[in-house]
Amino acid sequence: MSQPHADETEPEGAGDDRAPNTLRILSLGIAPALLERVRETTGASFVIAQFPALDVQLLAQVMPDIVLAPLLGQGFDILDLADRLSEMGYRGALHAVTPPLPDPDAVRREVTSHCEGVVFSLIVLDEQTPD
Repeated sequence: MSQPHADETEPEGAGDDRAPNTLRILSLGIAPALLERVRETTGASFVIAQFPALDVQLLAQVMPDIVLAPLLGQGFDILDLADRLSEMGYRGALHAVTPPLPDPDAVRREVTSHCEGVVFSLIVLDEQTPD
């Protein structure tokens, strides 16, 4: 599989020849230790990219089942990502990783209002989860 962006990495098994039913996750700004835990528990394949590299070509190439990003990333937040995905016509799942929040339902409502057709959820980490 060709790599259109220099900062994209593709772990073993993440190409177009992935096994049937293998979950494909596009990860933007998630710590490697957390990605490894997700890989161990789900068997998912990952494509790792930076927010500025996210464009229609990358989305079409990766064809993610899930886009995974922090609620507040370096240089972007989940609303920036939701808006960009919506503009590109993405209709998959968007998961945001966050520490505990005072009102997670308010965050869910706000993000959902920015990305019609996208299934949004929060992954709330406890204090013991690696960043």
